[in-house]
Amino acid sequence: MPESTTDLPENCQEVSIIKCSTLVDVLRHRSSQQANIQAFTFLQDGETQIATLTYQELDRQSCAIALQLQTLGLSGERALLLYPPGIDYLPAFFGCLYAKVVAVPAYPPRNQRNTPRILAIIKDAQPKVILTTTAILAQLQSLLADKFAIDNIHWFTTDNLAPDVEQAWQEPKINIDTLAFLQYTSGSTGTPKGVMLSHGNLLHNAEVTRQYMEHTSRSKFITWLPVYHDMGLIGGVLQPLYSGFPCIMMPPAAFLQKPYRWLQAISHYRGTTSGAPNFAYELCIEKITPEQRSTLDLSSWNVAFNGAEPIRHETLEKFATTFAECGFCPEAFYPCYGMAEATLMVSGSVKSALVRSLSLQKSDLESNHVIDAVTNTDSSTTLVSCGRVVPQQQIVIANPKTLTSCDPDEVGEIWVSGPSIGHGYWNCPEETEQTFHAYLQDTKEGPFLRTGDLGFLHNGELFITGRAKDLIIIRGRNLYPQDIELTAERSHPSLRSGSNAAFAIEVDNEERLVVVQELEFRAKPNLEEVTRAIRQAVVQEHEIQVYAVVLIKAGTIPKTSSGKIQRRSCQAELLADKLQVVNQSILDSSEDLDTTSLIKNDNSLTAYLQELIAKALKIPVHKLPLQQPLTTLGIDSLIAFDIKNAIEVDFRVSLSINDLLQDASIEYLAQQIVAEAKDIIPKQLELKPISREGQLPLCLAQERLWFLEQLEPGNPFYNVAIAIQLNGTLNITILQQSLNAIVQRHESLRTSFTSIAGQPVPIIHPCVDVQLAIEDCTIWKSIEILIQEEAQKPFDLSQAPLLRAKLLCLSANQHLLLLTTHHIISDGWSVGVLIQELATVYQAFIEGKAFPLAELPIQYADFAYWQRQWLQQEVLKTQLNYWLQQLNNIPALLQLPTDRPRPSVQSFMGKKHTLTLPQHLSAAVKDFSQQEGVTVFMTFLATFQTLLYSLSHQEDIVVGSPVAGRNHSKTQGLIGFFINTLVLRTNLSGNPTFRELLGRVKKVAIEGYIHQDVPFEKLVEELQPKRNLSYNPLFQVMFIFQNTKIPSIELPELTWKPQEVDSGTSKFDLKLSIWENAANFQGSIEYQTDLFNAATISRMANHFELLLQTIVNQPNFSLQDLAASVAKFEQKQLETISLQKLKLSKRTAISQG
Repeated sequence: MPESTTDLPENCQEVSIIKCSTLVDVLRHRSSQQANIQAFTFLQDGETQIATLTYQELDRQSCAIALQLQTLGLSGERALLLYPPGIDYLPAFFGCLYAKVVAVPAYPPRNQRNTPRILAIIKDAQPKVILTTTAILAQLQSLLADKFAIDNIHWFTTDNLAPDVEQAWQEPKINIDTLAFLQYTSGSTGTPKGVMLSHGNLLHNAEVTRQYMEHTSRSKFITWLPVYHDMGLIGGVLQPLYSGFPCIMMPPAAFLQKPYRWLQAISHYRGTTSGAPNFAYELCIEKITPEQRSTLDLSSWNVAFNGAEPIRHETLEKFATTFAECGFCPEAFYPCYGMAEATLMVSGSVKSALVRSLSLQKSDLESNHVIDAVTNTDSSTTLVSCGRVVPQQQIVIANPKTLTSCDPDEVGEIWVSGPSIGHGYWNCPEETEQTFHAYLQDTKEGPFLRTGDLGFLHNGELFITGRAKDLIIIRGRNLYPQDIELTAERSHPSLRSGSNAAFAIEVDNEERLVVVQELEFRAKPNLEEVTRAIRQAVVQEHEIQVYAVVLIKAGTIPKTSSGKIQRRSCQAELLADKLQVVNQSILDSSEDLDTTSLIKNDNSLTAYLQELIAKALKIPVHKLPLQQPLTTLGIDSLIAFDIKNAIEVDFRVSLSINDLLQDASIEYLAQQIVAEAKDIIPKQLELKPISREGQLPLCLAQERLWFLEQLEPGNPFYNVAIAIQLNGTLNITILQQSLNAIVQRHESLRTSFTSIAGQPVPIIHPCVDVQLAIEDCTIWKSIEILIQEEAQKPFDLSQAPLLRAKLLCLSANQHLLLLTTHHIISDGWSVGVLIQELATVYQAFIEGKAFPLAELPIQYADFAYWQRQWLQQEVLKTQLNYWLQQLNNIPALLQLPTDRPRPSVQSFMGKKHTLTLPQHLSAAVKDFSQQEGVTVFMTFLATFQTLLYSLSHQEDIVVGSPVAGRNHSKTQGLIGFFINTLVLRTNLSGNPTFRELLGRVKKVAIEGYIHQDVPFEKLVEELQPKRNLSYNPLFQVMFIFQNTKIPSIELPELTWKPQEVDSGTSKFDLKLSIWENAANFQGSIEYQTDLFNAATISRMANHFELLLQTIVNQPNFSLQDLAASVAKFEQKQLETISLQKLKLSKRTAISQG
């Protein structure tokens, strides 16, 4: 790792930076003086380093983005930045500054419920461009499409720019007064306010922070704070840049899911500066185990700042005591005070000094007087000093009513003035005047920023006592009561509009949210239902748990004479038990929680989940209905992470945090756990890039195909072919360029295979050129024959590329693109990836744009290495044992009646028969599957096995079925051979009804999915079935179900429509494939022509449809009854055929006579 030092003396660096008049100057200076030093490092999961930026790389990328913005003529306009956690946000932010574009950072919405805040910001800021990444562009446009005219705004992805374009960037004319960005205050969705911050504001705050925290180039910042928030952006990004020291970043979710990661990063990277709101320190105390503490060394941490919410003395003491064994020094604590309107920091402590605190009488504080408490009792409270005001700024304490100066040691509103104070709220002149232009009425001093916070100065140090305004701060988040109140009153028709109050109360040293709500006159609703509705609505809109829901009589909430809700009076009356309560629900009430132990070995999974969730939500177990969405109980993101972590640790399944925060119920969670059932699987090995030095491995499936190729060189049986119909204007040159760009992107497409000591070894070529063969078919030719010839051409595995492309020109605006690969480097999923990426790159190149796809996180060789490592783990034995037991004494051959004797050696020659199910039958299959609680796949598989039973009269039916084999998200976008085959063996003995058989199939399928990680090749190796060249081992019949086929792609001037290819081969006796289209199910039966005639397969397709029709109407028919119906239908068809033949022979005889 490059060192974070520079040859310039420290004082020279300070002088140079102080002379900078803009943040652009700062980054340009760092780029010239510390070019190759790592500035920012991003840990994707809080542990794994996946991206870094040097100062020079950040500068160049910022220039490139700025050039695009300048080209669009956006100087002086606003740009909305919507980025997931990651390093891509940084050049986008600075790119705006480099282009004199006002940046507007915001968090991208995850779902429809998160969009109102973004829409409010868009409405207020009126941005001309939205900057984001290629990975989330489509999702954002989909979420926002029906909310505003997304086509009237520029969308700009910044992670796919062409290299070396930054040289054309022109430095903008900006200065210390130029507006840099809008910091929208957190919390409010109804009326968001964008604080206008100039380069001067940011530079002043950066300099005083550097001075107060005594930062040098040897400092190191560790942060998980969100970069769209003031503390995360100004503290976590701009401060390290300004002071010239490195910053290590991780996503907020990584910390929330596992707080240990924060301190682990400080320990590992020897961080010196890091901090967060008070709740984060509480989480570390609560969640980090003694075993984890034993791995930490926090001795390097000398600035542990704490701000953004009330700082609790007990938290600081407990944290220092808990982590003393890790080398943490109490002197490292750095309480501070700040806010977005003041850029960030307003006051700060003295570094390396013990925290100062005051113990005061509560009763005196309530009357705004500061009186020392004689002893610490229940009537006293301890306040933590937030330090002294930063240089060049002034703090005064003012009476919020008279607007005059307070006496010394008198509590009042905190007012601030100085160079860090922002220029006001964007487009809000009245609120700017009220908040940013306050003057003391007695001294006429001003203007001051009114913070809305209450406090006092004692010996020059600032102490915060509360809030003058009604803003609710929970876990560092600003929540506006009017927004919560609006959400609550709309949650149920029995609630009175404009008659509720949201506020916070302190419970066990933690701020908790309370909603007091009037019922409508004469309303008599189900009170528990109303309470649930309020909790669910608030948690879904604001992602915060409502601690107490208090329903009161209509017309009784405290109001002013003008009808304004008095939230403080409402809070006081609640605490004094003076409200006219109809019903109240307090989460940690005195009821028996019944969660003293979590019995993991209990046979009832739902009971375990009930106890776990009751404990997390602090509600009684009996109030947890199994079908009720957890959101109705007030689950928020922190609680969701607690539940997610507990389940994942106990069962080792992967749960979606979005599921928990949306509509998951206990019953749903139980189904998820059962479906994955990985309680026997340890944590998986990390899938990450490996060195390309030395000999790379093949995965087992590739190895098997290589050996089969050696046995029968030049066979076409493992060719994967697809045809894409191209309708419209085609640029053949661009198509060729696009194809080779995809080949360059995927190592698998540049791989060949050689033999070393009789073993296959992959060779990844640095560059491979795929030539697009072109054939003129405007004069009639048999297209089907051409396609089949192309699909059957063999590959030489020792020669790259193992990909062929041929373009058939049918007319000026109609072409057919044939793509053929060898299965050793691709599979069916890969074909979809190839087509989608090829179309995307083609369109980008047509428009003169750079390569549009983000860099792949891994390549196929990384997966092959990972698989080899995984196969050495103990988990393989567990999964393998299941299959060895399940497939014990498996029948060698499925004895289907064939039209010809089975040849001694398979030729693998084959054909396809297509089938289409009627629309009414397709709908009936779906409805039936839903009623029976099974998937459509299971219904089709059970029907197919019933057909095989009726034809073979065997009760032990074995069918192969593929799974994608892409359980890791990193493999989703790769081209390669991932597909795995499950051997699904079903016992049909005892003449069960179809419904009973379906239950057996469901069990077999689910267990197969649970144990799907064992490669088929490993299974064959372990089972060692008797080999016979006339049929395949383990199974001879395959079933494939696809929810959707590869979709058509509509480009502005060209439509891409993939089509199935009949390659003229079949690797199995029979392969039934079914896929779902918009209107119905379609499919094909691929069969070996050595065994079956086309007429036989056509009748088989008819039998399958007949069985489906019978099953959905009469699922209680026994298998023998169903087999009899097939036999009867077969007999009728044969009789019809015989009669037709007889009539034909008679006509022939007559004509000849």
